[in-house]
Order: sequence, then C-alpha cells, then structure tokens
Amino acid sequence: MDLRHQELVLGRARDIADAGGAVVVVLHDLALAAAWSDRMVMISGGRVRAEGPPADVLTAELIDEVYQQAVLVHRHPITGDLLVTPDRRGLRRAGAQGIAVGPTAASSTSAPMLSHPDPALVKEFS
Repeated sequence: MDLRHQELVLGRARDIADAGGAVVVVLHDLALAAAWSDRMVMISGGRVRAEGPPADVLTAELIDEVYQQAVLVHRHPITGDLLVTPDRRGLRRAGAQGIAVGPTAASSTSAPMLSHPDPALVKEFS
C-alpha cells in the first residue's frame, strides 16, 4: 500500500483496538509496525523469538540476527516514533551524496567506499 493508505488502514485498526477489539496485523515494515502496535511478536523459523512492546522487541541485535541485516534503531527527533533503518555506514559511495570524488564516469573503476558516515547526515538522529 502507499503511505496514505497504510496510515488509513492502520489508523482504523488502532481505533478498533482502542474500542476493545482484537487486531492482528502481519507486517514486514518494522517501523510501521512499531508506530501502530502496543505489542509485537517477532517470528523466525516458525518460532517466537521475541514478544512485547515494540521498544523491547525491536533491538538492532535481534533484527540483525533474524533478518541478517544490520540496522539502526532510533527515535524520530520530533514524534518519538521508533525508526528502523538499514545500517548503510561504510556501504554508500561518496558520489551518491553529491560529492565529486573518485574516478570519472568514463572510468571502469568505481568510486571509493566511505569507511565512516558523513556526520552531517547522521547529526539529526544522534
């Protein structure tokens, strides 16, 4: 679903839960699940790996273990919502940030990889 419809559908599910109804939603978007859930269950290999409030379940260590993907788990600086984003530090090419570095496009060699994140890009979430 697009962003608007995700919010509309999950907002309606939240209304049902707040009125005493039971709602079960299966999502792979962890930040979206965290934004609308009181409790989460993380399942891996057919087994429950963690259960509880989103902040207890969504740890970088557990997500890395279950999904084999390094992530950053942090709070949105304005809303306080939990955010789960891929940890791409060291993986992005410097050129992708609009910085002219490395060989030209005509060269067969790729631009060098960053070994650390640009502080200006991560400052807001520190």
